[in-house]
Amino acid sequence: MSWIESGRVKIEEKEVHLPDVMHDLRTIVNASIVSKNIEFFIDAVDVKNEDILCDKLRLNQILLNLLSNATKFTQNGGTIIVRIIQKPYYKKGYALYEFHVRDNGIGMSREFQEHLFESFTREETSTVSGIQGTGLGMAITKNIVDMMGGTISVESEEGKGTEYTVSIPFQVLASSARYEIIPQLQGVRVLVADDDSNTAISVSHMVQEIGMVAEWTLSGKEAVLRTKVAVEQNREFGAYIIDWMMPDLNGIETVRRIRQIIGDSRPIIAMTANAFEEDKQKAFAAGMNAHIAKPIEVDSLLSTIAKVLG
Repeated sequence: MSWIESGRVKIEEKEVHLPDVMHDLRTIVNASIVSKNIEFFIDAVDVKNEDILCDKLRLNQILLNLLSNATKFTQNGGTIIVRIIQKPYYKKGYALYEFHVRDNGIGMSREFQEHLFESFTREETSTVSGIQGTGLGMAITKNIVDMMGGTISVESEEGKGTEYTVSIPFQVLASSARYEIIPQLQGVRVLVADDDSNTAISVSHMVQEIGMVAEWTLSGKEAVLRTKVAVEQNREFGAYIIDWMMPDLNGIETVRRIRQIIGDSRPIIAMTANAFEEDKQKAFAAGMNAHIAKPIEVDSLLSTIAKVLG
């Protein structure tokens, strides 16, 4: 904090690939997320320009501080969602990037929100009192956001969770390209099944972005039913993307039933919350052809689909 106040912290902009930032974040917070059995999602489907000029270190500090808070104050089995939205900006060659970090944790009072970004400020409640912290995290975060020419805001309700929104303008690199279009994938139908609507919609959008045709469902049982109808109508799906953990019918049983209908003719990709080798092996043993770890990124999704479809 004293370095910031004395002007010794400088912003150094370099070429940055946003998916790399998100991948690094996921790697850093994964242990904390897994230990508390928290569902963690990153949705960047609204981002058209992934290559920008940015101080990657400072952006990482901002997002890690927000994710650290979200992890601390979200109970076991909770949910944390990071969403990146790209919007137009008045300055030519720039775009406004919004980073939303939302959790369904303990939240905070309206009175405390008014002082959240002040130094050495922590809400005194029985729930928070046992959680370690200096009370400087949000003050440092706001100062860095200010230095980068952005804004930060918070919305929260006690017992219902918190959402931080960071908005920063970045220069967009003209050479930015999201992915390579593969002609053989154009028009191929894909069924996405995940009980979390954010993931189901996000992955469906990614699939459509690369030219495929997506349908999605929040239920394993519904996925099986749609598979049966598609086969009966001679409109089979070219590939399936199935969540590993669904409450009504888990991934293993969903795949088993789909395999009874389609045999081995079509590939099935498993989505899991982590990239542990044990999960990969279980997915393959259940009849799935590939494994992809959440949060899903367009590049990894495209390469996985291309691989399983030959």
